[in-house]
Amino acid sequence: MLLLEIDLRPFGQLHSQVSRVGDLGRVGKGVKCSVQGCGKEAVRSLPVEKVVKAGLKVTGSRRAYLCKEHYKDFKKATKLERLVDKWRYRAR
Repeated sequence: MLLLEIDLRPFGQLHSQVSRVGDLGRVGKGVKCSVQGCGKEAVRSLPVEKVVKAGLKVTGSRRAYLCKEHYKDFKKATKLERLVDKWRYRAR
Protein backbone atom coordinates (compact mmCIF):
# COMPACT_ATOMS: atom_id res chain seq x y z
CA MET A 1 0.00 0.00 0.00
CA LEU A 2 1.35 3.42 -0.91
CA LEU A 3 0.74 6.46 1.26
CA LEU A 4 0.98 9.97 -0.12
CA GLU A 5 2.07 12.61 2.34
CA ILE A 6 1.63 16.23 1.26
CA ASP A 7 2.75 19.29 3.15
CA LEU A 8 3.23 22.91 2.22
CA ARG A 9 6.78 24.16 2.44
CA PRO A 10 7.70 27.80 3.05
CA PHE A 11 7.04 30.17 0.13
CA GLY A 12 4.18 28.03 -1.17
CA GLN A 13 6.28 25.15 -2.51
CA LEU A 14 4.29 21.92 -2.65
CA HIS A 15 6.22 18.87 -1.54
CA SER A 16 4.96 15.31 -1.85
CA GLN A 17 6.58 12.18 -0.59
CA VAL A 18 5.62 8.60 -1.38
CA SER A 19 6.42 5.97 1.19
CA ARG A 20 6.11 2.22 0.78
CA VAL A 21 4.16 0.60 3.60
CA GLY A 22 4.69 -3.02 2.54
CA ASP A 23 5.59 -5.13 -0.42
CA LEU A 24 2.61 -6.06 -2.52
CA GLY A 25 2.31 -9.25 -4.52
CA ARG A 26 3.69 -12.72 -4.09
CA VAL A 27 7.25 -11.90 -5.20
CA GLY A 28 7.55 -9.32 -2.45
CA LYS A 29 6.33 -11.85 0.07
CA GLY A 30 9.12 -14.32 -0.81
CA VAL A 31 7.64 -16.92 -3.17
CA LYS A 32 10.14 -19.48 -4.54
CA CYS A 33 11.20 -20.02 -8.16
CA SER A 34 8.73 -22.13 -10.20
CA VAL A 35 11.37 -23.87 -12.31
CA GLN A 36 11.61 -27.58 -11.52
CA GLY A 37 14.55 -28.31 -9.23
CA CYS A 38 15.13 -24.69 -8.17
CA GLY A 39 14.25 -23.37 -4.74
CA LYS A 40 15.72 -19.87 -4.87
CA GLU A 41 13.69 -16.75 -4.09
CA ALA A 42 11.81 -15.33 -7.08
CA VAL A 43 12.46 -11.83 -8.43
CA ARG A 44 9.94 -11.71 -11.32
CA SER A 45 6.63 -13.26 -12.28
CA LEU A 46 5.57 -13.96 -15.86
CA PRO A 47 2.75 -15.82 -17.63
CA VAL A 48 3.40 -19.58 -17.68
CA GLU A 49 2.77 -19.77 -21.44
CA LYS A 50 5.63 -17.38 -22.22
CA VAL A 51 8.05 -19.16 -19.90
CA VAL A 52 7.23 -22.62 -21.31
CA LYS A 53 7.56 -21.22 -24.84
CA ALA A 54 11.08 -20.04 -23.90
CA GLY A 55 12.04 -23.60 -22.99
CA LEU A 56 11.97 -23.54 -19.18
CA LYS A 57 10.18 -26.35 -17.32
CA VAL A 58 7.92 -24.79 -14.71
CA THR A 59 5.23 -25.94 -12.33
CA GLY A 60 2.08 -23.90 -11.87
CA SER A 61 -0.98 -22.91 -13.83
CA ARG A 62 -1.17 -19.13 -14.36
CA ARG A 63 2.01 -17.35 -13.25
CA ALA A 64 5.59 -18.55 -13.28
CA TYR A 65 7.88 -17.08 -10.62
CA LEU A 66 11.52 -16.89 -11.69
CA CYS A 67 14.71 -16.37 -9.70
CA LYS A 68 17.41 -14.04 -11.00
CA GLU A 69 19.29 -16.83 -12.80
CA HIS A 70 16.24 -18.27 -14.57
CA TYR A 71 14.92 -14.81 -15.48
CA LYS A 72 18.27 -14.18 -17.19
CA ASP A 73 17.84 -17.46 -19.11
CA PHE A 74 14.30 -16.39 -20.07
CA LYS A 75 15.55 -13.05 -21.38
CA LYS A 76 18.27 -14.76 -23.46
CA ALA A 77 15.75 -17.20 -24.94
CA THR A 78 13.28 -14.46 -25.91
CA LYS A 79 15.77 -11.84 -27.11
CA LEU A 80 14.98 -12.24 -30.82
CA GLU A 81 11.23 -12.21 -30.20
CA ARG A 82 11.47 -9.01 -28.14
CA LEU A 83 13.62 -7.38 -30.84
CA VAL A 84 11.08 -8.21 -33.56
CA ASP A 85 8.27 -6.82 -31.38
CA LYS A 86 10.22 -3.61 -30.88
CA TRP A 87 10.70 -3.25 -34.64
CA ARG A 88 7.01 -3.94 -35.23
CA TYR A 89 5.87 -1.20 -32.86
CA ARG A 90 8.51 1.26 -34.06
CA ALA A 91 7.29 0.92 -37.67
CA ARG A 92 3.83 2.28 -36.85
